[in-house]
Amino acid sequence: MTGFAVIDLETTGFAYNHTDRVCEVGVVLLDRDGEREHAWTTLVNSQRDLGAQHVHGIDATDARVAPLFEDIVGELTELLTGRVLVAHNTVFDTAFLAAEYARAGWPLDLTHEMTLCTMRLAGQFGAPAKLGACCDFFGVPLSDAHAALADAEAAAELLAIYMAETRGDPAWTHWLELGASLRWPTPPRKPVTPGLRGTTRAGSEAL
Repeated sequence: MTGFAVIDLETTGFAYNHTDRVCEVGVVLLDRDGEREHAWTTLVNSQRDLGAQHVHGIDATDARVAPLFEDIVGELTELLTGRVLVAHNTVFDTAFLAAEYARAGWPLDLTHEMTLCTMRLAGQFGAPAKLGACCDFFGVPLSDAHAALADAEAAAELLAIYMAETRGDPAWTHWLELGASLRWPTPPRKPVTPGLRGTTRAGSEAL
């Protein structure tokens, strides 16, 4: 379906081509007019320590029972296919996404030039680059920074504001055509339950 897929990845660090891995994914889908359609998130078992837990706040026990990236790649691809891929700092997110697809056995021909960056667009509106500061500038709530879905929701709201401010700009049609033309692999969708923050704590409290 044509539209936008706003993604955020939480990771164990910055070395996407070495030892660091994705540990949480958040996706928000918008239609071609910037209206919110759907949201999805899951923790990812990175099979290593979680790095800066004081930043992303992911509990190691929750992560250990979360699905592997290779188990969610089918569902994730279904969400992204046919849409413009959007992130706040696509250089970072695109590099990690392509690395995880390759590790899962589904090489992905994707560079940040093929994606739409809400951080890069912020400068066109005189807004600061960092997500939190950019949200403050536009009055967008960001209540749980560095949780993948919360960051994706905030970036999606920023995108909707940008679109409303430049309604009718032919650049949006160009991006939609590019998103529809991107070639994604076709990994099978596995029947996997997303891993959520606080799952193991909630389970222990119920005992």
